Amino acid sequence: RPQGVLLATLYEYAHQSGVPVVKVDTTDDSRILVTGGKDGVVKIWNCAQLESDVAVSSSHTFSAPCGSSRRRHRLRALRTVRNAKAVAVGTEAGDVFMYKIVPSRGSPTAMQVCHFAAGDQAGACAVMCIEQFDTELESLVVFAQQRGAVKGWDIRSRSPCWSDLTVPPWLGVPSCLALASDGHALVVGTLGGGLLLYDLRFIAPWKQWRVSSGAAVLALRSDNFRPLPGVFTALAGDCNEVALFDVTRGSCLTLFLTEPATDRQREAAISVPTLLEAQQPRAGPAATPDLLGIAPDSATGDWHSAGCVRSLWLPPRGAQTFLLAGGTDRKVRHWSLDPEHHAAEAYIVTPHDALGSTSRSREHTTYSSNHLGDVFVVQEQLTRGGPAKSSAGSAPLAGEPEEGRPRGPNPNHRDAILDMCSISLQREILVTASRDGLVKLWK
Repeated sequence: RPQGVLLATLYEYAHQSGVPVVKVDTTDDSRILVTGGKDGVVKIWNCAQLESDVAVSSSHTFSAPCGSSRRRHRLRALRTVRNAKAVAVGTEAGDVFMYKIVPSRGSPTAMQVCHFAAGDQAGACAVMCIEQFDTELESLVVFAQQRGAVKGWDIRSRSPCWSDLTVPPWLGVPSCLALASDGHALVVGTLGGGLLLYDLRFIAPWKQWRVSSGAAVLALRSDNFRPLPGVFTALAGDCNEVALFDVTRGSCLTLFLTEPATDRQREAAISVPTLLEAQQPRAGPAATPDLLGIAPDSATGDWHSAGCVRSLWLPPRGAQTFLLAGGTDRKVRHWSLDPEHHAAEAYIVTPHDALGSTSRSREHTTYSSNHLGDVFVVQEQLTRGGPAKSSAGSAPLAGEPEEGRPRGPNPNHRDAILDMCSISLQREILVTASRDGLVKLWK
């Protein structure tokens, strides 16, 4: 389990351009870390050096070009390609580029090998999200565009192998994707609160749902320990909601949340979100951007709530025993997926902010669990009074101040956490990327 001890901070984006780091991912052997900035600059890092040197610099830097002008364009999505030492990059112009990571004696470099030009069509077509899976028969990159098109691209070809799936405009702009581990099912989340399930064996829609609360879907991760398709879903709001939905039946199975960020709502009863069958609205006035869930800048997470999960992470190998969630409150939370230890093993991974306030130092978190109908709910609560301690045990959290006095600089991010991944070499390292332009490595 992650301990919340800061190993290193990568400052190149913050010092060179000051842009948010919107995406991070590693190759399947964890030897290469790939980071993507909002300005389209992609950096490659040698993970072996990251483990041994806290002042390491990137091995290679490149920018995704834009059309014939060869100018770089803003980056929206990024995903490494399994079993290929490659990375797929999606841009605001709608293009998807494939770069091969080439090892060399000095340091790895990247070479463009494929280009899927999807940006020559009319209308907004930014690539909002990318996922990839690899089988014996195909290596498929699936991506969704701002105007609702969902396309599959076998990287061995120069054209999409299918482009028949479309997200209805009244469900909002696609924001995230999740692929089932067997590659048979695809779930698309939208900023309008839609969850759409597609059967990739027939390239056909299966189910169309809308979240009952109307909250935007900001991140998805497939639940691979159940036989039926399910997804962990991060919902926009102010209490860091993460719901496990059965997307075939439309039911909520588990809900993880914190107290609302605003004091006025802390006494409100917990509302469990459900999935409702999505019905096309009746003809009426022209839809507004707010109705369609079009955010002003969804790539960098321009959401005003202070308690909103932007990224989810599950162990890529072995059993899915826990879930990590990071977001706009700059914290990473560990949620246990063991039904018998949901509350006992929940805790905040990142250190407490090193503040000198005596009252703040006497705050600590507790976790409660109960059933609301058929839904298992785990809630984090802030308790004032008594010594601050780790929610996972009696030992203080890493970086936690004693007697209200801070210890050195604050190790946490200064702004929202937008993405996470892991490095698995000699030890497990958690990587977080933030709107503050920093990439941090934690053990």
